[in-house]
Amino acid sequence: MPVPPNGNDPDVLFCDMNACFASSEQQANPLWRGKPVGITPVNVPGSCVISPSYELKARGVKTGMSNRDARLMAPDMVLKVSDTDLYREMHRRLNRILRDFSPDVRPLSVDEAAVFLAGTPALRTRSMESIALELKARVKKEMGPAMRVSVGIATNVFLAKTAASLDKPDGLRTIRADNLRDVLAGLKLTDLCGIAGQYEARLNAAGIFTPLDFLDADAHFLCKSVFGSIEGYYWFRKLRGYEEKTYEPNRGSYGNSVQLDKPTWQIDTLMGIAEMLCLKASTRMRREGYGARNVQLMLRYEGGGWFKRHVRTARPLWTAPDVFRAAVAVFNAQSGGGGRNNPKGVTKVMVDLYDLAAGAPAQLGLFDGECKGSEMGGITRDKRITESLDVINLKYGLNTLRTARMVGTNIEANIHDRIPFGSVSDVEELYAEEEAWEVPNELAESPFAFAD
Repeated sequence: MPVPPNGNDPDVLFCDMNACFASSEQQANPLWRGKPVGITPVNVPGSCVISPSYELKARGVKTGMSNRDARLMAPDMVLKVSDTDLYREMHRRLNRILRDFSPDVRPLSVDEAAVFLAGTPALRTRSMESIALELKARVKKEMGPAMRVSVGIATNVFLAKTAASLDKPDGLRTIRADNLRDVLAGLKLTDLCGIAGQYEARLNAAGIFTPLDFLDADAHFLCKSVFGSIEGYYWFRKLRGYEEKTYEPNRGSYGNSVQLDKPTWQIDTLMGIAEMLCLKASTRMRREGYGARNVQLMLRYEGGGWFKRHVRTARPLWTAPDVFRAAVAVFNAQSGGGGRNNPKGVTKVMVDLYDLAAGAPAQLGLFDGECKGSEMGGITRDKRITESLDVINLKYGLNTLRTARMVGTNIEANIHDRIPFGSVSDVEELYAEEEAWEVPNELAESPFAFAD
């Protein structure tokens, strides 16, 4: 029996900040408004434009184009090295606005978020379009006139994101059951989020060349002949406006990475960076109630090539020192005793914690051992110290308390701060720092707890 499009009233609103990084710079620098502005990680000809303003896009410059080619197309381009602190602050402001409309806001990247309005007071008395217009007006007022947001409305996140992409910049579109076919008729397969070259080729091989062909395909055909898995059924449903994803984190791992400003084999520097990554990843992991049995370290070398290895432990690791010790063991497994005989310097360091186990381990091992016999209210000294450190770091920033090694190596001078596109890990850290933790009751009288 055919499955019709979702005929319910739309209750999902998708926000897409237009040219977010470039617009943030134009907002911060009024003299750049109306001028072609390009954001780049490094101001060298061989690097690329990661966010062109709409004035620069009008000259033909696209995301990913080299700075050299962009300059040829727009000689008067303002080329600005990315200011990640500014972009994170803009995301915080957007998040505060969105949470005034609904408590259920799901960031999908630093410049995108879905807002679920079902059951909210606003939706009982107002239309989705009215709410969207107010949201857009507040972005202009509270984030600045240079900031523009495109809003899409639909019955699921997929179609709401599609709607937000239709009338950029500063657009507002709604996709309902009664206009779904008309909207899809004007799109290409690659206009659909999640359909790129490989998936497009797979669909074409199965005789699907347009979004309408995709919509009309049978669920069984998509599962068996196109995707070869249940993924085909998910596409069948979400094309019709049904929500198939809860957008609750389904974490298989916790990781962090940094790009170095220049290649190095300074062991103290690399160890300080690795310890910082272990601290950040393990703090987020503990915050969500997990330990990890596997610690993976990855190093990228100058000119290409990777070192990638992991270590598995008998019990889940919970504290940053335990995780860091495992990472050091992996690092020392490189050829030449830490890779020091390798002529290629390291340009990127990544730490990944996986094989997760829920709950704090009974034996934590912080500072090489549990303080037996000195348990206070059933909580070991090590656990109390770790939780107190987490509370401080999450309240005042993940690098507020750091080890002597991290301080002595001047990490910030050796790494390039960045915000990964299409990732929520950086956004999760923002919320962890902004919202902090409520101090656990068992820490209220801890000698390591703090007062506001």
